[in-house]
Amino acid sequence: MGSKGNIGQQTTESDMGSRGNPGPPEPQATDENQEGQCGYREDCQDVLKDLIGKTSNISWGDIFEQNRHSRCFCDDCSKSNVSTSGKYTPPFGWSRFALKSSKVPAKLAQAWDNYHVAYHACDPDKLSKIFTVGQLAKPGDSVVDPVDGIAKIGINSGHIKKTFWRRNPNLPKRYDEQGKEIPKNEKFDPNQIFMSPVPKYAQYYAKKHEKTIGDFAVQVMLQILIKPKTYTIGPETILAKERFDDLIDNDKLEWYTKGEVKGSLIIAAVLVKIKKKRSSSRGSLGSSTTFNSK
Repeated sequence: MGSKGNIGQQTTESDMGSRGNPGPPEPQATDENQEGQCGYREDCQDVLKDLIGKTSNISWGDIFEQNRHSRCFCDDCSKSNVSTSGKYTPPFGWSRFALKSSKVPAKLAQAWDNYHVAYHACDPDKLSKIFTVGQLAKPGDSVVDPVDGIAKIGINSGHIKKTFWRRNPNLPKRYDEQGKEIPKNEKFDPNQIFMSPVPKYAQYYAKKHEKTIGDFAVQVMLQILIKPKTYTIGPETILAKERFDDLIDNDKLEWYTKGEVKGSLIIAAVLVKIKKKRSSSRGSLGSSTTFNSK
């Protein structure tokens, strides 16, 4: 969605609504009240171990942090201990698992202070491939694949695959030689990395990749830190009839980039959402989980 020339558009406070800079998460919960006491989070962790364990030979501790950025946003935890800066939209209903791989680049780039927060819908079966590459890639890119050696990224099913012209009110003003304002039109390009500052909108696409694991329907998103002025803002593309967010308009729901500025996009965390499909006792995933959790 956005021609190459539009990458680099500045995101201002007026662009984002009264939240201003979406900013980094500022969790106030401690490890103690997040780990070991929330059944929803434990179930989310079980299915995430299952997803990774079947295609990976590394341990849970190699991938995920056990710190204040790993936390649960389920209904119970949100009522008791979620406190954020108000600069971004928290992923309510999801459980967040912070990635160790993001720690060094985020610290060196001061991303927790200066980058914006967004959400990227993810096919659960592709998590291990993303971990192998270490970054998101756009359709058309070739990446290292843990199974096939080298793979070319395609456009996922359920997503727009063709280019077309459309109006984007977020584009900067331009004028012709006579001083007349040029219409804010752009050529929608599906060969980009898409994300949204609103988790509810990103979840629309996450649901398209929903996977059944044990007794749960599982959805996965990635929480992204992205450098300002390296992405374009565009309108939603699902013909929504209602607003997704009280402060961010529907014509600002999609952010997209070709990823040409290396280091401008950091995968900060994996977000998991589950829904029980049938009645059973907790721990039913154990028999199929091959992941080494030590």
